[in-house]
Amino acid sequence: MERVNVMKNLSIKNIGENKALVSSNGEFKVISCDINILLEFLQLAHGRTMNEIVEFFSDRFEESEVINFSKSLLEENIISFKPKNNMKEISKKVIVLFKGNLYSQLKKEMYNNIKIDREIEISQYNNTKLEADVIIVILDGISYGEMIDLNRELYKNKKPYLFVYYNGEGVVCGPFVIPGKTACYECLLTHRIKKLENNANNKIEIDMFRELVLSKMLESDSFNKLFYSNITRIIQHELSKIDNEGASFNFINSDRIYNDNFLDFKFERTFSPISSCECCHAHNSNYVQYKNIDINNMLLNSIFNGGNICYSVGGIRSISAIQTKKIVDAALEKSGLKIEIKLADDNPFNGIIPVFDSYLEKSHINKTSYLLYSQLSHGKGINEQQAYFSAAFEIFERISARYFGEKQIISAKYQDVRDRAINLKLMTDNIKNKNTDFDVFSEDMDVDWVIATSLSEETPILIPASMTFLTSTYFKGNFMPASSTGLAAGGTLKDAILQGIYEILEHDAWMIGQANTIKLPLVDIATSKNEDLKRKIDKIEQLGYKVVVRDYTNDIGIPVFRAWIVSLDDYTAYAFNGFGASYDPEIALERAITEAVQSANKKPMVKLKNFKKPSAGYMMDDPNSIYNLGYFIKKDIEMSPQENIISLGKYKKPPLNCVDEILKYTLQKLKSIDSNVDIIYYDLTRESLGIPVVRVVITNPIQMLASPLTIVSPRMYSFQKNMGYSDVKPRYEDFYMGIYPH
Repeated sequence: MERVNVMKNLSIKNIGENKALVSSNGEFKVISCDINILLEFLQLAHGRTMNEIVEFFSDRFEESEVINFSKSLLEENIISFKPKNNMKEISKKVIVLFKGNLYSQLKKEMYNNIKIDREIEISQYNNTKLEADVIIVILDGISYGEMIDLNRELYKNKKPYLFVYYNGEGVVCGPFVIPGKTACYECLLTHRIKKLENNANNKIEIDMFRELVLSKMLESDSFNKLFYSNITRIIQHELSKIDNEGASFNFINSDRIYNDNFLDFKFERTFSPISSCECCHAHNSNYVQYKNIDINNMLLNSIFNGGNICYSVGGIRSISAIQTKKIVDAALEKSGLKIEIKLADDNPFNGIIPVFDSYLEKSHINKTSYLLYSQLSHGKGINEQQAYFSAAFEIFERISARYFGEKQIISAKYQDVRDRAINLKLMTDNIKNKNTDFDVFSEDMDVDWVIATSLSEETPILIPASMTFLTSTYFKGNFMPASSTGLAAGGTLKDAILQGIYEILEHDAWMIGQANTIKLPLVDIATSKNEDLKRKIDKIEQLGYKVVVRDYTNDIGIPVFRAWIVSLDDYTAYAFNGFGASYDPEIALERAITEAVQSANKKPMVKLKNFKKPSAGYMMDDPNSIYNLGYFIKKDIEMSPQENIISLGKYKKPPLNCVDEILKYTLQKLKSIDSNVDIIYYDLTRESLGIPVVRVVITNPIQMLASPLTIVSPRMYSFQKNMGYSDVKPRYEDFYMGIYPH
């Protein structure tokens, strides 16, 4: 168990009742607490485990109080937890695989600093399984063909390996490859070939590189002893992170080139996994060609299984709050991940409407077997219970939406699967700006697919992998910017699907209503029957803010509202906005207000330590500042005497008693605008987490969330006429396509 480390360079001065000035490792801060308890804690804590500290204070404080106090001290850099042992003390079996002279220059330093169990010259390596915890591959005098073959053999070996090689100019460290979790060397080469093909407008096969030289033989006087010593330290530092679950690797999905005596690298190349890599297919163990799979005979379980609505705060769920809490708690316990969900302390509306933050610590050692990067998410709700659930589901949604390489990916040309796939041609026909880095669709191009489910037909259907995962992984068939639209988590799969559908409808109304440069109707908040919400809005306005709600509902007929909370005296944080969509207008309004409150979180993500004269340029990049809201002030925030004002009673809540009925009602509303529309969902649920997560896609003519607005639904052009606002049919150039808060 980790032990507490009190910072050595720490000093504390009492400056008032329960206030202290602290200097810790050169940082200044003023903290508020009982100074005597703080000093007692620090005197006791150093070198002890948290269990021991909790036990010591158990006669005066609850365990949670001691843990929360220690977390606060950790955040303030007053204490830390002692790091894991260095590489020399870790019992990892290390094998060095080498060719050329570079290893002979590094060998002495490496044996002094790294416990090497075995070294094998490449000519003696016969592609047998290497039983090691990690393999260091040190090379010079090698061709691209040898490198390609070596990478493929090592990837099949399923043990982590780090490349270190001479490239004629310097020494390249990386990539560090963890088979099944990260990009491999051939991923980098595939990216470079793809870029070369685009520039040369010519098809280039990877085998064309086989005879080209990657590295000449290293000459003995190429670098001095200090340089080789530093390269060894760089290798050692990377390997020391293997047993440190929160470590940040330098060479995963990247490499760096060093050519002088300093530890600074000359330049770095970062790259994502890419599915056209013939070695790892974006580290996917389940990558298949369409001809080898039959989706027609797949058995699907219907989600329409009845059940009443059990929870309706901020949304609709088919399970109760008690059941929901049990599911969230079980997932936190089952995953074993370091996830913290707590009330946000940086929101100006604390005490009125709560916002919760959920934070995932990065980890490559955990029960899930996934390589996880850190994630910060937020949750909104009219009360603390709902905000907590929202933050919990949001963090699990974002984790599950990542690409980990275990889900099946199917490679096929659209022309071969068009009868079993989403209408990709119709969708890509709406792309207005094709002069981008995205792929231009053609029916004979290879596309990566996943098997999703049609909600209306309850049959399997293929959708592009690039539209499914929230990832930087490069799949075949990247036609448009990816977003989180349609991602949702819930206590049940059906609840998650419902949430995903209404997020898509919300974003559809958002994009269409925002791009059309007309004023939309005001919503009369006073007509709401939600007295609790109205009291909270009154309290917000008593703080000096103005609350404005606009009706963004479009031809689908599902209520969608946009709420603005506007500061009357702060031009830097001038306005916060949020959206809400629901078949129930009261829920739509509640969600819009709570989301606007959530967007007011202002805590910086990065600690800035630049001490210089002030500047104001950052305000030009903040979409919540008045300097970026000129369009929205005229369109949404300013109110005129001739405004069209609607009552919430304009939208009648249909008498729906279960989630099944809401789903069917919503599908019927969609089909009223296009009989061919379909709701499709892909199950992203990860067994090791246990929280149902889906990606929902609604087919044409739904407007996709696009930043910038490169793809436009035909309904964007007809919105004003369809809603009776104007007879004008705008051109693409007439739409608002600038920066916007979201």
